Amino acid sequence: MRKKSKLAVVAAGVTALAVFGLAGPAQAASDTVYTRYWDGLLEYTDSAADVDFFVVKDISADGYGVRGEIRSGGGTLLSWNYVGGNGTSKSWIYDLAKSKEYIIRVCLVSGAGDTTPINCASKVIQDTNP
Repeated sequence: MRKKSKLAVVAAGVTALAVFGLAGPAQAASDTVYTRYWDGLLEYTDSAADVDFFVVKDISADGYGVRGEIRSGGGTLLSWNYVGGNGTSKSWIYDLAKSKEYIIRVCLVSGAGDTTPINCASKVIQDTNP
């Protein structure tokens, strides 16, 4: 009976490692924010090589384009990109300062110059790679 208990504990530990992985300095951080109704998205990846990648994607044939933004923690617009057309995407690199908070924001727009975005969503991120 005791042998089965030890085996169960070991199996649970292996399962936890498989599900959650081993955290380490070489792992890339990533996050995704979707528009309110999942029409578009903005992905962020901080690679193990400490390169901050962003990809904005239009994932719905709804007549709107998608604008992805990087803002300072205080809300100041730092960088943005636009795509229009279902299935289109655009990637870019923006170097985030270590340990500072940023806001990634994604919205639907009626063209690259639209100043009245709709269905926006945002998320706070932070570059944590050493």
